Amino acid sequence: MPIYPVLIDAWQFECCGEPFAVGDTVSFPLELLPPDRFSRELHVELRNAAPAGAVRDEQGSSRQLLRAGTLITAAPESGRAAGVLHEDRHGKLPDSMPRTTGVAERISVGRVLYRQEGEEWVPVPGSMILAPVERTPEGFDTSPEGKEPPWGEAGMVVHLRVD
Repeated sequence: MPIYPVLIDAWQFECCGEPFAVGDTVSFPLELLPPDRFSRELHVELRNAAPAGAVRDEQGSSRQLLRAGTLITAAPESGRAAGVLHEDRHGKLPDSMPRTTGVAERISVGRVLYRQEGEEWVPVPGSMILAPVERTPEGFDTSPEGKEPPWGEAGMVVHLRVD
């Protein structure tokens, strides 16, 4: 059975995520993001992915659905089956988005190096370091302010085993 890394943003999990542990069955609405700003360890290629319909995102744009086994994800209209799997509950995906269910094989908190651009802190692409945990954290230390170097917890990566 394939195991896929799924990126989960700290702010989305803190808002609506339900705690879980390694070995638990979990379910996520997934989208496939372009891989260019993420570490290689998060990149996936969905071999044998097939079109599975479409959804309209909250901006009204059509997103193709791709299915690889029981994994289903919204993808760019190009239908490219490679990128980074991202759980999205508060962004572009509609509430009707089908969910992918699997077993959490590993959970890691992702620490990211930030740099200041004007008044905003932005993540340095490819700087994520993963720290394994047995269960999801109750909260994340997201602020890089006052830290040297300016690290913050951007979220977590769940390695999801699907059929």
